[in-house]
Amino acid sequence: TDANTGIAVGGNRTNDSIQTIIKTTDGGATWGSITDNLGSWLFNVRFIDANNGYAVGALGKILKTTDGGTSWTPISVPVNLATRQFHDVYFFNTSTGIVVGGNPSNDSIQTIIKTIDGGATWTIISDALSPMLKAVYFYNNNEGYVTGDHGVIKHTSDQGNTWTSDTIAGSLSSGLNDVFFLNSNFGVAGGESGNILVYKISLLNSVENLSANVALNLFPNPVENNLSILLKN
Repeated sequence: TDANTGIAVGGNRTNDSIQTIIKTTDGGATWGSITDNLGSWLFNVRFIDANNGYAVGALGKILKTTDGGTSWTPISVPVNLATRQFHDVYFFNTSTGIVVGGNPSNDSIQTIIKTIDGGATWTIISDALSPMLKAVYFYNNNEGYVTGDHGVIKHTSDQGNTWTSDTIAGSLSSGLNDVFFLNSNFGVAGGESGNILVYKISLLNSVENLSANVALNLFPNPVENNLSILLKN
């Protein structure tokens, strides 16, 4: 939540038997155990501010903290999602958030759920046959991406209420375990087998006409990432 304070989550993968949450207040030099007891294995954690955060994991587990991670309260999900693995969570504010995951058995179910009341109730956006999701990220209050198994990438422009599939140049069957977008023009996804995908829109296709009171050169042409302007005299 700042340069010194952070939370890490995980557990014991064997039989999904241990749930672990640890906290640092000195930039990671030392860690204190919040919990390391019987419970569902946790996959991810995200804080909205210094006090409010959410953690998600196996067997439909969603945990909420309002005191900076010192204590955590389980949040109920629709009963038919009790066996789902939740892999990532994104909250826009203390009320509205998205959780993604699916069914790990045969990688058969793709799940997206949304809350607008701080996790008190959840709307099922998707829970149908499709590859399981591993990550979700929004670069503003409306637009974001999810990625998952078998190279799945989906985009939303209405805060996660509807999603459309994106295409990848070439063939990709490996899973994409994380995604981050700087803005609408640039994003990166990464995952299994060393795959890294980059999404970018050219800033300027070409420079054709230019008038100025000083002599100058612009390069490169066309421009993709950086435009250099060289002023003469």
